[in-house]
Parts: sequence; structure tokens; C-alpha cells
Amino acid sequence: MNEFLQVSAGTGTAVSERWRQPVVDLQPFALPSVFWHPGYLDDPDLAEHVPFVFWLVEAIRPGLVVAIGAECGTSYFACCQAIQRLAMDARCLHLGSVGEQGEDAADSQARQRFRDYNKLNFSAFSSVGSGRADSRSVRLEDGSVDLLSICAPVEQGDLPDLLAGLQSKLSERSVVLVHGIDRHKKGGAIADSYAEACRGLPHFEFMHGGGLGLIGTGKELPPLLTRLFEADDDQEIKLAVRQMFWRLGQACAASLALGESETIIRNLKKKQRELEKRMHASDQALGVSKAECARLSNTLETIVSSRSWRLTEPLRSVVRRLRSLLDRRRM
Repeated sequence: MNEFLQVSAGTGTAVSERWRQPVVDLQPFALPSVFWHPGYLDDPDLAEHVPFVFWLVEAIRPGLVVAIGAECGTSYFACCQAIQRLAMDARCLHLGSVGEQGEDAADSQARQRFRDYNKLNFSAFSSVGSGRADSRSVRLEDGSVDLLSICAPVEQGDLPDLLAGLQSKLSERSVVLVHGIDRHKKGGAIADSYAEACRGLPHFEFMHGGGLGLIGTGKELPPLLTRLFEADDDQEIKLAVRQMFWRLGQACAASLALGESETIIRNLKKKQRELEKRMHASDQALGVSKAECARLSNTLETIVSSRSWRLTEPLRSVVRRLRSLLDRRRM
């Protein structure tokens, strides 16, 4: 359980004492954007960080956002949505993953859906690249990147090396957002690599939603970012900020779960309609078969009860006996 979710099971007096503690001022973090409804959600962990991403974009108002990682659609499109809604003069660029990784059919389809959503909603200022994302392949102007978002699997030491390779591209007011730093949920490699990368730099972490870390890489950070990084040194403020964004993120995760449930219900209803159509067609075919069976029974009954059938009975008896004799001879 996250530290800011731990609730003591003390007496009523202890709870009363807790409520008399000084109230933390969260006004700098309660920007209008944190209450927006996300337009794109595809990952339950990343969904929990969308309110903070909205806040971050509004707080720093970046001129250029660069996202690295094939699985960062929710975070990347949250940046795009904030830029669009705030009517900012900014650009967004989504790059491929770190390292040489193959792509199967499912990945290719997901990539195409990502491109289609970007083209439909944000093509005026957002571009989707491909391939490796390192200092050799990224063609950006020096000092142009204000927000670098990383949502890609990294090995021990990869993150510091990646940031070192992109250091010249980062602006004086830049920050780096790193997803998946929770050691227990994502494994230790990203957590260790992140800890190494933020050594000596201002930083702030959220441990819900798979973990999210923010590193202040620029020397001239916006005032709101300075307030956030200062909160890391104040346990009370830090926990309040974490709890605020955790609660807001839970609403986004619930929205994703609701949307997925509604999709499942729609698919089930569609299958139900298809089965009902098949059952109706089967019922019709069964009705036709029953009618044909009844007609044949009537025909047979008419034949059996006819005079000609009775008159030819001796002849049919002789034929049956001859067949029996022939069968015996063959044996």
C-alpha cells in the first residue's frame, strides 16, 4: 500500500488530533486542467497519471514535447489534448522505443491505431516517428525540448545514457517524465536506472499507477515546477500532493474501466443479436422441415390406404420371397 494511503487505526481522539493539523495549501497544484476528462485512455496505469500530465503541460507550457516509447499513447495524447485545449503554440513528437525491438502483428496494428488517432485529432501539431530513439537518430534543434516523456523498457544504466545523449536537445526549462519507476510492479531495472538519472537533480515521484518520476533537467524551471520539487523535501506537502493526484487519477482509471466494460457489453449484445438471428433462421428451417415431414407422412398414408396398394400386396410378397432366396444362395 502506498505510504500516503496508510490510515492509522487509532482512537477517535487520535483522529481528532489528526484533523487539527495545519491544512496543506494545494492551490498551486489545483490548476483547472487537473479536472479535465481525458480523451484517450488505453492503459490503466498510465490513466492514473493523466491529471498530473495535464497539470504539467499547463504549468510549464512547453514549446516542444518529445515522447519516447511505443506504449505511451495515454500519456502522449494527454500532452496533445492539453496543448490543444490551452491553445498553445507548441509541437509534439512521438518516437519509437529504446533499443532494437521487433514488432509483431499485434504491435503493428496498435501502432496503426495510434497513428490514426493522432491524424484524426492532433495532426496539426503532432508527428509520429518510428525506429530507435537515441542521440544518433533524433534530429532536433539544440535546446528545443521542454518536456521529454519516456515510457519505454530500459535496462540498468540505459536511462542515464539516453539522457546524456539527448542533453544538448533539452532546453533551460526542461523536465523529463519517466513512467514505470515502481520497483515492485515494473521490476528493479527502471527504478535503479531512474535513481541514477535523477542523482543531483531536483525530482519528484508518484508511486501509484506503476510509478511516475519527474526530473528537473533545466536550470530555469517555471515557478510551479520549483514548488513541486521543493515539496519533495516536505513530507506533509509531498504526501498531500501525491494523494491529490492519486485520487484524481483513480477517476481516470475508473473511466477507462467503465469504457472497457461498456465495450464488452456492446460486443455481448451484438453476439446476442447474431445468435437470435441464427435461432430465428433455425426456427424457420425447422418449421419448413416439419411441414415437409407432415406432407410426406400424409402422402405415405394415402398410398398405404389406397386400393392399388392393397391389390398389389400379393405381388410385393412374392418379390420379397424371391429376394430372400437370392440372398441365401449368395451366402
